[in-house]
Amino acid sequence: MAMLISAEGMDYTRLREMLAAGKWREADEETTRVMLALSPLLP
Repeated sequence: MAMLISAEGMDYTRLREMLAAGKWREADEETTRVMLALSPLLP
């Protein structure tokens, strides 16, 4: 499966794989990690 990179350069591949596998708790934790990593980019 191809990588999934956002316009900000964040790699969402791991999150997509967790969601596809039905690993909801892990996906929720990954979502939190991604949001915190992107938060310094907010205006």
